[in-house]
Amino acid sequence: MDKIDKIFYINLERRKDRDVHFNETCSKDAQMPLNKIERFNALDGKTYVPTKEESNMFLKCGYLNKKFYNNVLCNQLGHYYILKEIVKRKYNYAMVCQDDVKFRPDFQMHFEGLMNHFPSDAEMVNIGLHKHARYSHFVPYDLTRTQNDDYAIIGKSKTNSHVCKLRNQLNPCSLAYVVTLQGAINLVEHFDNKGFKRETDWNFNEYLRDKDIFYCSLPVLCTGNSNLTSDIFELD
Repeated sequence: MDKIDKIFYINLERRKDRDVHFNETCSKDAQMPLNKIERFNALDGKTYVPTKEESNMFLKCGYLNKKFYNNVLCNQLGHYYILKEIVKRKYNYAMVCQDDVKFRPDFQMHFEGLMNHFPSDAEMVNIGLHKHARYSHFVPYDLTRTQNDDYAIIGKSKTNSHVCKLRNQLNPCSLAYVVTLQGAINLVEHFDNKGFKRETDWNFNEYLRDKDIFYCSLPVLCTGNSNLTSDIFELD
């Protein structure tokens, strides 16, 4: 983790269970340096009132009239403001995670390999994946698979022994990723100019696919904890 300047995780104030989960899995399972971990206080779709400037970024989104609109808006803004913070602090590499993430038992070994083989043109490398996800329902990815097994399922082309380009139809769900300083700069500029057209993950995916830099770690390093309920598509 020496090359990582900061590890951000997105957490709602009212979701103490997810906060406890993330910190426990970081310290026990992934053995991450706790001094690099920073909680981002997520915007709560139940109560948050977006500014005019924020609302203008979502004028062309495909879910404008959906009941979960404000929840997704808050989730997207969370990632956006973390990217802006990375730019402000000039972090060369930062990790961004949802708070329900679960890591491989051998996470550290594979993560070191990833950082030592980070593609020169990469702006972001996804490290997490679900087997299947639709709205609030998802099936966790099998983290016992080997690198070769993972590539057979997710890979479009192999970049090196630790990184591949994802198949276009896959959706990492913005679960966990490593972003470079230049990647954060480019993404902020992109969202400032284009706004948000779809849910958080698809905005990332479309940008990365169009630039042919839709990268993922080999093997997949983390997945979601299905015991923790989602707040994004929560309607009550």
